[in-house]
Amino acid sequence: SGSLRPCFLDPLTGFPPVFRMPRRYAACAVRASDAVSDAVSFTQINEILGLTDQLGFNREWIEIPLSTASPGVVQKLPNGKVEIVVDGGMPFEVWLGSLEARLKPFAPP
Repeated sequence: SGSLRPCFLDPLTGFPPVFRMPRRYAACAVRASDAVSDAVSFTQINEILGLTDQLGFNREWIEIPLSTASPGVVQKLPNGKVEIVVDGGMPFEVWLGSLEARLKPFAPP
């Protein structure tokens, strides 16, 4: 006793893969928004695409890799597409809040 049990978290939800969180997982419980993950969820992709839609980007010209990196990257690729790599080292909502400013230099006129 005294040591924490290992946590096995679902990469999409940030919680252990159980319907109700047993007491043994209480020490490792985190909100999904705070979980640092190395995979981008479908919900997160939709949030990113919602922002790019608001800025006038054509979805055909946006590339979002399913893996994260730290730090995240927003760059124009040689083929003209804009690559958006989610920063896995910070909460997604914080990163998403800074994305608009990083996308504006690449936004269509």
